[in-house]
Amino acid sequence: MELATKFAISLSILVAPSVSASMHNNSEIIKAISSEYTNISIGASTDSDLLGYADSKDGTEVAFFYASKDSGLIEIGEKLFQISSTGGLENVSISKDFELYKNTLFNLSQSKGFYFNDKGEKSALVMLDTSCQYSRRFVKSGGLKRLVDSGYKVMIVPFSRMINGGTISRYAGLVCSDRSDAEKSDIFLKNLAKGTDVPLSHSPTNTCNYWESLKVFYGLFYEMEVEGVPAIVLSDSNEIRYSF
Repeated sequence: MELATKFAISLSILVAPSVSASMHNNSEIIKAISSEYTNISIGASTDSDLLGYADSKDGTEVAFFYASKDSGLIEIGEKLFQISSTGGLENVSISKDFELYKNTLFNLSQSKGFYFNDKGEKSALVMLDTSCQYSRRFVKSGGLKRLVDSGYKVMIVPFSRMINGGTISRYAGLVCSDRSDAEKSDIFLKNLAKGTDVPLSHSPTNTCNYWESLKVFYGLFYEMEVEGVPAIVLSDSNEIRYSF
């Protein structure tokens, strides 16, 4: 395996194996939490999030909760749940099924990247960081072209291996811009070739769903024990690849 630069991730979040595509309202979230918790107190509610506290029904804990209305994921204390088909809580903290993780990653990545090539019977996600020499080497050696030639629809997902807020904001600006995917790919790859940051964009990222479930997105890499970038996830494989 080619050496990949490890990214410094400090998230302790556990990641759900599947993500609902529909928005959830406050009532649905509170109903789900109340299936296992009581004395629910709402601290804050936004268009995308719901935060507060709740007591366990056995009286042993008072836990902080955070819910994403977009994904239906609910963190309660150290556990992670999703809203079940019956409207209750489904504990997804301990799932280690790679196939389910992979499906979640493909779902989340639709708002985190852009297509280098949008034609192919199979799909590939390629996580790259413009500051990473191994990402640069992968592209320079023709890695993206080899994926295309092998029949993959290839999405580039800019990934800050150091979880740097400034870098992530730049990536968000590029992803959320109104440029075509071809233009976004060109900008990203030119900066990757030079080892420079992508230009700071003034795209309205607050109205772009790039930020939705971003913590879950990065936490998923932690749970999947990804060693670094470049990281390649293929629709027809249940292992992380670091070269192709």
